[in-house]
Amino acid sequence: MTTSCKLRYIARGVETDEESRRSLNDELSTLSGVACVTILPIVKGWSIEVDFSDISPFGKSSFETYFAEQILKEAIILRCKVEGTLQLELLLSSYEESNG
Repeated sequence: MTTSCKLRYIARGVETDEESRRSLNDELSTLSGVACVTILPIVKGWSIEVDFSDISPFGKSSFETYFAEQILKEAIILRCKVEGTLQLELLLSSYEESNG
């Protein structure tokens, strides 16, 4: 049984230049299980959507928190210029289980 996942966030307090977008996209695309990354500029930040083909060894209850705090936040700090305080807001989390 595999569990796929789609997460969408708003990240505010970051500069939205093309170099940062490309760098953040490259960083997130290398993660295990990532099927697709979409990063779009918004006012003073990014809309970030990440699709995972498989979230194992995590379960639904622990994956989003782990990803937001340990992966996404660190990737943004590493790859983007933070202006003031970084704010992450989860807009969507959807999970789908399949036998294969």
